[in-house]
Amino acid sequence: MPVLAAAGIPYFGATPLSPDDFTSPDSYPIADGLPIDQGSITYNLAKHGCKQIALIYDDTPQVVAGVPNTVKVAVAMGAEVVAKIVMPNTAVSAAAQVSQAISAGATCIGDAALQNQTPAVILAAKQSGHSLLIGAATAVLPNSVLKDLGSNANGVLLSGPELIPTDTWNPQIRAMLAATKTYEANSTQPYSPFAVLAWAGAELLFKQVIPAIKGDVTASAVRAGIEALKDAQTGVTLPFTASAPAPLANFPRLRNYGIFTWVIKNVVPVPEESGFVNLAPYLQ
Repeated sequence: MPVLAAAGIPYFGATPLSPDDFTSPDSYPIADGLPIDQGSITYNLAKHGCKQIALIYDDTPQVVAGVPNTVKVAVAMGAEVVAKIVMPNTAVSAAAQVSQAISAGATCIGDAALQNQTPAVILAAKQSGHSLLIGAATAVLPNSVLKDLGSNANGVLLSGPELIPTDTWNPQIRAMLAATKTYEANSTQPYSPFAVLAWAGAELLFKQVIPAIKGDVTASAVRAGIEALKDAQTGVTLPFTASAPAPLANFPRLRNYGIFTWVIKNVVPVPEESGFVNLAPYLQ
């Protein structure tokens, strides 16, 4: 981000990860990343009636910083986070963390561990002898990981700020998959929500921002084009308006707090909502 900012080049569309991504005026995320991913987990669990949630999360700074948001959403939904349990980045088993969650009285597990640790959390919960509802973000449970988990993934609740490659009911997803088969048939096909977000950013850039530029396509012209976007439709996120006021003061570059939810059936995420839910009111 500092390199792009020094050159006046806008950082458009990608998931915000570094601290600068959340605050720099050069940052234009069209979906809001970790603060929404984590909050969506407790929203989804509480929506399914869970009142006592244990959050298991990795100790990377970005995830730790998002834990208060996760708790805030749970409280707003009438639930309680009864345990906040760190899973060290080096851990390969989650048995101890799940046992700690059960001891704290949790009936649900909110999984915010690393992608390579998420299967361990799910397996430990399934093998615990307790009926534990599990919620996770799509970012840590893409298709490739689901396939490895097989039937153990069934019943897990998923949530995230953009649609996922298995949502072939959506015309934009179908267009993305068709394009990758046409131009990259020999490459691994999209399996992650990040692929969907990249597609959405490219669609906005090449179909709405650049065509509106009169004259040379420069960094400043592209920035002005992004700033002019109003209720821009991606089809896979909530509409994006670059100049909209930020709902939360501590995240001045985040404007899109929409989330979508799924439940895994027969190892496939099945949509639960008819559209995106705006999570911003639950984070006030």
